[in-house]
Amino acid sequence: MNGKLIFPGLICVSVGIGGSQPISQIEFSQQDNIQNTIMNCGTENQSTSRCDLSTSDILGPYYIQDAPIRNVLAGPNEQGQRLIISGDVLTNGCADSIPGTMIEVWQADDAGCYSVNQDCSNGNPDFDPSNLRGKFFTDNSGSYNFETVLPGFYEGRPRHIHIRISLPSGIIMNSQIYFEGDPFCESDPWCGQDLNRVIILSENDDGTLLGSLDWVYNTQDPGLLTGDANWDGEINVLDIVTIINYIVSEELNPTDFSFYLADVNQDYSIDVLDIVILVSIIIG
Repeated sequence: MNGKLIFPGLICVSVGIGGSQPISQIEFSQQDNIQNTIMNCGTENQSTSRCDLSTSDILGPYYIQDAPIRNVLAGPNEQGQRLIISGDVLTNGCADSIPGTMIEVWQADDAGCYSVNQDCSNGNPDFDPSNLRGKFFTDNSGSYNFETVLPGFYEGRPRHIHIRISLPSGIIMNSQIYFEGDPFCESDPWCGQDLNRVIILSENDDGTLLGSLDWVYNTQDPGLLTGDANWDGEINVLDIVTIINYIVSEELNPTDFSFYLADVNQDYSIDVLDIVILVSIIIG
């Protein structure tokens, strides 16, 4: 079912109730039962707007490069309440989206521990070396989603998720996501500086938390065209050759934006299915 939650002075969130099985970005976009979009409700005492420019926050000490490409950060046995966050990367007064934006996410586990940087012996039951870390991309419509667990408290800070957004044009912004009603937010020097990043969560029937946050820029970045694997601005047989080389070669490992361009069906894997779809696009 769908509903609208209105919180005066904050934001209006359209909430869709659905399942919490790990899904690809395309599957997420196609499902009608999970829809979370921050909306401008137009109330007189509204202090935030869907099209306010997004703001930065501290990077923090626990960022690492080369996180795995995935949008499901938490393994099936990870402790904590499951959480799905979705949204769009927008520009030009929210009239246009930016497909192919790279989003990196990292966070503490349910006990407040960061993988890689700390010894999280009480968590990570699946022994994932990059637990609760990942990077992914906005799809062809500029939308994103990721699945994780609600982060725990640590060192007196409110619950938060770190996010690093890299536009195809080269603009990079570090920021953080916070949660409405957090008891540590008021005393934190960073939480609450931008109410658009203090998001409201709803809970579906299986206990999964759902939230939404758009990222808004003032830029002329048109984004990237999925399928243009060789970066020549066109989709043709040369892109098929490039993807085949990625698949058969042990030395060619596309990273970041090159991965996005070759992952035509956006399932976070480069394989023959991407070639099949690309062929269908070329022949019309």
